[in-house]
Amino acid sequence: MRDTSTIEIDLGAVERNVRAVRRFVGDACAVCPILKADGYGMGAAVIARRLARAGCAMFAVYGPGEAAELLASGVEVPVLVLRPVRRWDELNAIAPAVAAGRVHLAVHDLAQLQRLAALAVDLCGPMRLHLEIDTGMSRGGCPAGDAGAILGEIARHPGLRLAGIATHFASADGDEAMTAEQMSRFEALLEAHRDAIEPDCIVHAANSFATLRGRRFHRTMVRIGLAWTGHGPEWMRGGGTGTGDIELTPVLRWTSRIVLMRSIAPGATAGYGALWTARRATTLAVVPVGYADGYPMTLSATDDRVGPACVGVLDRHDESVVRGYAPVVGAVSMDQMTIDITDLVDRFGDGIGLESPVELIARRPAREGAPNHLSALARAAGTIPHELLCRISPRIPRAYHETALPVRAVETKPAIAARV
Repeated sequence: MRDTSTIEIDLGAVERNVRAVRRFVGDACAVCPILKADGYGMGAAVIARRLARAGCAMFAVYGPGEAAELLASGVEVPVLVLRPVRRWDELNAIAPAVAAGRVHLAVHDLAQLQRLAALAVDLCGPMRLHLEIDTGMSRGGCPAGDAGAILGEIARHPGLRLAGIATHFASADGDEAMTAEQMSRFEALLEAHRDAIEPDCIVHAANSFATLRGRRFHRTMVRIGLAWTGHGPEWMRGGGTGTGDIELTPVLRWTSRIVLMRSIAPGATAGYGALWTARRATTLAVVPVGYADGYPMTLSATDDRVGPACVGVLDRHDESVVRGYAPVVGAVSMDQMTIDITDLVDRFGDGIGLESPVELIARRPAREGAPNHLSALARAAGTIPHELLCRISPRIPRAYHETALPVRAVETKPAIAARV
């Protein structure tokens, strides 16, 4: 039985993107992909195995549970847990890996460090810590004024080791001046406490956008999230130093199929709320994807706002050909949406119809101008690419492919049954 909706993930593109970033930052800088939220909903364990093959030095996740899942999958690359960990019940499942240096923990304040110091007594090896410095994000990390005390406590405790020191940028995608100012604050702190920072300590600040801004932000490791998914340069306002030197390939493609067609007369409305009215004789098609699947309701079309989003419609006799783009019309429903295929039917006849594949998110590069590119949809929805990726429902099966091969599953991650 063929699924009506599929998330296709190109593992070859994942590896190429990381290798492109590695060339961009140079041999002296390590690459740490962010695999929070199950690898942005793409399957962290599967993605991690391919990223490890591409030479990544570390992975970062948010919580201990995510770290445990990566460890269980057989990944041997060290994992950094970004969330403040304070209790043994949070640490218990990964304690052996922490003692072995396979899991590192982020430190955000002195009180948390004191809790970790108490927990370290029960470990058989040193707890490797990354001190995060708040340089302007005001979300995590310690104030610069507290760094000296925390570094001193780590140095004095036999069960603790400073493995990294980091900061995080608030607006690296669009505010070059603020990013530079945050970096200056971080650099000043590193200089002020250089005697407490060992030469092998990992220094990391850059997310994907800061990585693209230039070498000043790279230090000894960069943390990339959006970049490994094949996006980033097209989202940056003002660009970055050398962004033209890196070419990323979108990893994810979301497809479905037309399951129903309707002809409506001028003046007929479509969808809940009757938000959209046909101005001509119209052929509508139903695609079984809606907001429960993660397609934003903000992409609904109204009479005043026609076509904020569209889907690519493929020839049902040759699925390698995108015949054109059909606007989403009316309200996006829980499990379905309507699209206007009038012009495509008029032009291509039998090539467009029931079972025609549709492409909700394209895997083509942004430079090709596909209106259903991830970044274009995010802007139309008033959000960011990260959110669109993470909100795609796990009930949609993920299929893993290789670029150079025909559409053939390498590994599959089954859909999670929808909860009633």
